[in-house]
This record gives sequence, structure tokens and C-alpha cells, in this order.
Amino acid sequence: MQNLNVGIVGCGYAGDIHIRSWRRAKGAKLVAVCDIDEAKAAETAKHWGLEYYTNLEEMCKKSQVSVVSIVTPPTTHAQLAIQAMELGCDVLVEKPFTDTYENADAVIECIKRTGRKLTVSHNRIFCAPWQRARSLMAAGDMGDITGMTLTMLTSHLDDQARDENHWAHRLKGGFFGESMPHLIYPFTSVLGNCHVKHVSATKVGRLPWMPLDELAVTLVSDNGVLGSIYWHADATTQEHITDIYGSKMSLKVNEFTYTLIKNKALFPEGSGALGNLLARFRLNARVITQTISSTIRSILSVIRKRSAHQVLSVVIEQFMDSIRYDKPLPVEPAEAREVVRLTGEICDEVERIKAQGQLK
Repeated sequence: MQNLNVGIVGCGYAGDIHIRSWRRAKGAKLVAVCDIDEAKAAETAKHWGLEYYTNLEEMCKKSQVSVVSIVTPPTTHAQLAIQAMELGCDVLVEKPFTDTYENADAVIECIKRTGRKLTVSHNRIFCAPWQRARSLMAAGDMGDITGMTLTMLTSHLDDQARDENHWAHRLKGGFFGESMPHLIYPFTSVLGNCHVKHVSATKVGRLPWMPLDELAVTLVSDNGVLGSIYWHADATTQEHITDIYGSKMSLKVNEFTYTLIKNKALFPEGSGALGNLLARFRLNARVITQTISSTIRSILSVIRKRSAHQVLSVVIEQFMDSIRYDKPLPVEPAEAREVVRLTGEICDEVERIKAQGQLK
């Protein structure tokens, strides 16, 4: 079967990640890049040996592109995705899907009208520890899901937060608005439809261009399962941990260290100090052995892929299978639209708190 020609729209930092990932994709041939900044497009094209354009339509027609990867600021996603599909291309959109719920609806209407395929790069749940966690949930090993919490600490390692002039700070909700989909999609992928119950935000960090940098959100699913998010956007360390609680087992997914900890029900150890000590020993032993095994597995995975960006490759591989063999999409557009809705509701409340000076 002939390779599908792929074009990348957007030649920034994330565009480079997409280029590296698409170059490894079986059945795909990366042929061109596109950016309104001609100098940036030309530099990227020269580095990777590709054609370059400043116009999406010209790229699709002249380079015979059939798959477009959109890696531009969120406010442009809907317009570019619709244009690409109307030109006959299938589309991978970097998260967030779109900047508004209305724009998400417009893109989904175009999918129905053109019959093209579109998916969104909510790539974090495709990392190795999340894949193992999803397998455990699908097999019923966790029992009923009873709750979920997510902790996000953003440190000096995050270039967007530290760049005063980055476009993320001009979005609704500021920096929270840019990265919030990373936190929302894990909830909807596990709990299904969710609703925002409460949002609190305050200022505790050192960066003056972030008027609010600490956020707490409570969500509830249609089934009444509670979830919570805590995010500190100017922390002294880096952390991205999701705890999923079940009636038989709890899971701790650490996306920063690429580890998964399974906490099964403790065996009865008897009462008193000795029983309590034995229970703690068993729990610590589990954490230590699983942390080591997860770390080794993650290192080997990176070595095999020869890149730290192999998670996006998983999304691309599943997207290519969907295009070529009509298999399920890695992320359905309707799922991504719900992430846009919840992100919008949370960011609306963040803007209200900021405007009224209500640091709660």
C-alpha cells in the first residue's frame, strides 16, 4: 500500500515534535511544512529536507498532501482543520481541539460533511503507565471506579510558563487555558461525561505575568463519581500524578517519572503496633518494587524508540490504522469537544475570579 503524504502546519517547538514522530510512522511520508513565518518554515524545511510553504492550500495541492498535522496556536485550529478537510485531507490536531465549544461543533459538522477523519493529540494517556492503567481498568481489575484526583506542579522546566511573551498567557484562563486539556482528558477518558462543581484560584508564585497561578477544581461524573484537580503553575518541582481509586485497587500514574503503582487491598495484619508496622512494610515494598520495574520499562521503551516523544507516535500509529484500515480513532472528536467544554467552563471561572479580584 502506498505511503500517505503528510504535511505539518506550524514550525514551532511542538511542530518539531510532530516532525520527529511522523518520520517514524509506518505508512506515512513526511513531505512538507507550512508556517506563516516564511523564515521559520524555510529553516525547518532545510533542517529536515522537506518542502515548505506559507499557505495551507498551496502545500496540500503542490505536495499532494493527504494528512495534515496542525500544530499552531489554539485560536487557529478550527479554521485550519476545516480548510484541510475541505481540501480532502485527514487531520491530526494538537490539543486543545479548538479554542471554543462553538468552533468544535463547526469542525465536527465539517467532518460529517466531508467524510474525513480527524483526531486530537491528547497524547498523555497514551504513555506506557497510562496504557497499563487503562488495561487494568478495562479488565475489571480495579472494580468500580470510586474517585479520581490529579496533581499538577509546573516548575522552571516549563518554558511556556516562564516566557512572559508566550501566546499561552493571552488565552482565556491564561496559562491554565493552554494546558488544562492535559488535565481534563484523563478524567473524561476514565469517568465519562463530567461537570464542573467548583473552581478556586489564587496567586502564590513569583511570575508577575501570571495573575493567578494556583488552581483547584472539583468535577463530578454523570454517575456521581467525584474528581479533583490541584495545579500549581509556579512550583519548585515538577509533578504530574493521577490517582484513580477503585473498589478493589487504586492506581497512581506518574507521567513525569513514567511509573505506575498498583495498591491492592492490604492483607489483614492483626491489630496493634506490630500489625500496623507489617502493613506499612508491605505497602512500602510494593511501592519500591513497582517504581523500579516501571522505571526500567520506561527507560527501555525510550531506548527502543530513540526519542522521548514516543507517546505521540502511539497516537499517530493508531490514527494511521484508522485511516488505512478504518479502525477506531485514538481520540474521537466528540470526546475532544467535551474537553473543550469543560476547559471553557473552568477558564470562564478563572477569568471571573481574576476580574473581580476574588482570590479564593
